[in-house]
Amino acid sequence: MSSKSIYHKHHILPKHMGGTDDPSNLIRLTIEEHAAAHRKLYEEHGMIQDKLAWKGLSGMIEKQELIRILMSSSNSGPNNPMYGRSAIKEKNLKWYTNGSQTIYCAEGSQPDGYVRGRTIKNKRGPHPKEHRKKISNANKGHKHNPTRKLKSPDGTVFMSIKEAAQYCNLTVSQFRHRNVKNGLWVIL
Repeated sequence: MSSKSIYHKHHILPKHMGGTDDPSNLIRLTIEEHAAAHRKLYEEHGMIQDKLAWKGLSGMIEKQELIRILMSSSNSGPNNPMYGRSAIKEKNLKWYTNGSQTIYCAEGSQPDGYVRGRTIKNKRGPHPKEHRKKISNANKGHKHNPTRKLKSPDGTVFMSIKEAAQYCNLTVSQFRHRNVKNGLWVIL
């Protein structure tokens, strides 16, 4: 090893796996050796911390990207203290409104003017008769048809978007985006 090499302290048993700073758990490695050690740990245990250490040390990902990934994964899923819990349910909070603002609070502790529920009933009331007539006229001649026939580029006709999506092994959303939106398939 040359005298110009940069050395790192590497935890044999990483801290994220319960390792300590005890001298018996530390070894001195070059940057390349350190990256290889974390790669080996990642391949053995599959821990994201080792993958990020390996990729960061070997220059595969930038420091800012490492920080972003660590920050987003550190408090997600089972690592989040609220994972699988709901503060609203645990504290038995209810939803109250004053007509323009909604809040959660314990029953009986709501501020004056707030009532239980998401909206104040009868605040707006039903549509006026003229408006209902406009809505009715706008909908005349429109048939509600939840299933639409589609024609594929090769001429095959499918009875619904769902059927066509299944034929292509796609979800309905993927099928609409890739095939219908791009004009490859025709809605009949």
